[in-house]
Amino acid sequence: DYIPKLFTLFTSMFVHAGYFHILGNILVLFFIGIAFEQRVESRRFLTIYLTAGVCGAITFSLANWDSPTLLVGASGAIFGILGAFAAAYPRDRVIMPLPFLGIWAIALMRRGIRVVYAVLIFAGIETLLVFLSPYMQDNTAHFAHLGGLVSGMILAMLLIKKEQGYTTVDYLDTVNLETLAETPEQHEMVERIKNERIPEVRRLWVARFMETVRCPRCGGPLDFTKKGVVCRNCGFRR
Repeated sequence: DYIPKLFTLFTSMFVHAGYFHILGNILVLFFIGIAFEQRVESRRFLTIYLTAGVCGAITFSLANWDSPTLLVGASGAIFGILGAFAAAYPRDRVIMPLPFLGIWAIALMRRGIRVVYAVLIFAGIETLLVFLSPYMQDNTAHFAHLGGLVSGMILAMLLIKKEQGYTTVDYLDTVNLETLAETPEQHEMVERIKNERIPEVRRLWVARFMETVRCPRCGGPLDFTKKGVVCRNCGFRR
C-alpha cells in the first residue's frame, strides 16, 4: 500500500491545514524567499525548494512510521530555503519576524538579522520541540522542519557553493571581469571590486556583477568559479 502513495511525499507540500497555516508559510517565504531567489535564480531556487520539501516529508515519515498522523504544508520546503540561504550566504541580512523575542523583534525587523543567526535560532527551537513533542501536542511537524533545513544546507553546498567558489574571490583577476563589462554601471562595479579591501563586501560586488553580465558567446548566465568565469549554458570560460 505504501508504494502507490509515494507521490504524497511531493504533493503534501501543496496542501495546508487552513488559511492561517498557508498565510504563515507565505509570510516567511516572502521575507527569505525573494532575497534568496535573487541570489541563485529561479531554477536553483525551485530545485532546492521542491527537493527540501520532499526530504522533509521523508524525514517526518521515518520519524512517524507507525503513526497515522498526516503531514501537510510547505514548511519543510521553506526551512530548506532558509538552510540553503544560510549555507550559501551566511552574512546576508534578512527581515525575519520573530515575535517570541519580544522588544528585540522590533529592532530585528528594522535592521534585519544575519541568515546564519536565524537558522541557529530556528534549528535550536525545532530541536528542543522535537524532544518535548512526546509531552505536548502542538500539531507541528518538527521533524519535517529539521529534515528540510538540513537537506537545504546540503543542497546549497552541492548546487551553489561548489560552483561559485567564493574562496577564490579574494584572489580574483579583475582583468577577466573588465573584458566582460559593457555598460558604465558594470565598469563602475569592476572599479569597486578592484578597490574594495573588505572581503565580504568584495564578494557581494562580485556576485552583483555576475548577475548583470552575460556570456559573450551564447548570452547565457555566468558563474564565478575556482577555474574562472564560466557560462552555465555553453561552458565558455574566461
